[in-house]
Amino acid sequence: MRILPALPEETLFSRCVRTRDVNGMTAEHFFRSFLNNIAHSLHPSLTTSLNILTESTAETGHELWLNQTLVPLYAWALPEYRAELEDLTISAARLHTLCKLCRFTEHYTAVLKHCPVCVHADIRKYGVAYWHRQHQISGVTSCHHHQVNLNHIADPRLSSLHLHFPYNREKMISLSGHDDFEFAKFTASALSLICQSAPGFVSYDDSPLIAGFLHRLSAKNAPTLFEKINHLASRSGNTCKALFPVRTNMVSQWKALLYNPSPQPPARTLLLLYCLHQLKLS
Repeated sequence: MRILPALPEETLFSRCVRTRDVNGMTAEHFFRSFLNNIAHSLHPSLTTSLNILTESTAETGHELWLNQTLVPLYAWALPEYRAELEDLTISAARLHTLCKLCRFTEHYTAVLKHCPVCVHADIRKYGVAYWHRQHQISGVTSCHHHQVNLNHIADPRLSSLHLHFPYNREKMISLSGHDDFEFAKFTASALSLICQSAPGFVSYDDSPLIAGFLHRLSAKNAPTLFEKINHLASRSGNTCKALFPVRTNMVSQWKALLYNPSPQPPARTLLLLYCLHQLKLS
C-alpha cells in the first residue's frame, strides 16, 4: 500500500489523511500500516518519521521534508539547529521543542487553515480539497492566491486524522486586507526561495535586507527606523495581531528579532523582511 501522490502545494499531512480516507482506514490502521506504530500523531505542517513514510512514497525523505512540510522554514529561522532539523529521524517531541511547540500534545488543538476559494478550485480541478502548505504558516491570515481570509479549523484530537477535507464549513468568504494579502504572497515566495537555498535565503542572518538594515542603524536613527517598520507591520492588521498578540513596546519586540539569541517564530522574521522590503533597504 502506498501513500497517495501529492497535489500542488499539498502538505504531507494532507496526503496522509487523503490516503486514510480513500482506503477506508481507521487512524490506528494507518499508523500501524505506514508508521509501524512508531508514531501515533501527525503534526499538520511539521511532520516527523519521514525516514519511515518515504518507504511508502515515490519521493525521498529529504524531498518530503523540503517540499511538503514547514520544517525548512524553521531551519532557515534557526540556523544553529539546522543540522538537527534536517535529521529525518528526529523525534516529534524534539522537533516540537526546537520549534517552540510545547503545547502540541494530544490534549490541545492543532489549527489548520484553508482558503474557501482554493477549496472550490481544487474540487473542480482535482476532485478533492486538500491542505495547502503555504496556508499553514503561522501568522498568515490571507490566501496567497486569492485576496480572501483563511478559515480556521481546530482538531482537538491530533491523532484522529479525521480532518480529511478542508470544506468551507462556515460557508463564508470574506476579503482580506490588502497588506495581509501582500504579506501572504511575500511569505509564499520566501518559502519557495528558502526551499531552493537561493542566495540570501539560506538562513535569516544571510539576508541582505537585514544586513542593509543593520548597516544603516545608528543610535540616532534607530527609533525612527523601527517606528517605520512598526507602521508598515501595523497595516497588515490581522497578520500583526496574530504574530504579536501583545502590542506593547513594539520597538523592543522588533529589536529582539535582530539581537535576541532566543528563537523567534519564523513568520515574525518574515514580517520584518516584508517591512524592510517595503522600505527598499538592502
